[in-house]
Amino acid sequence: MCRCPAGPRGPAGASAYEVALATGFSGTPADGLASLVGPRGATGPQGPQGPVGAPGAPGLVQSVNGQADAGAAKRLVRGAGETG
Repeated sequence: MCRCPAGPRGPAGASAYEVALATGFSGTPADGLASLVGPRGATGPQGPQGPVGAPGAPGLVQSVNGQADAGAAKRLVRGAGETG
């Protein structure tokens, strides 16, 4: 295998839109992008099960701001029909 130094950078090539124009496309750049989107393909097979995650904090509900709230679980249970 040759470990040769990289040569000088070549000139930039044409964009996909420029190639499309050169081969007969006559739309706008947005039309060109839209033309690259085909129909949705079939759903692929389900992948393998991932690894088991780390255990969570026992008895705590994590809030959106990252602070644990020990009373949240009790409030949720009370709100689900428990009175008092």
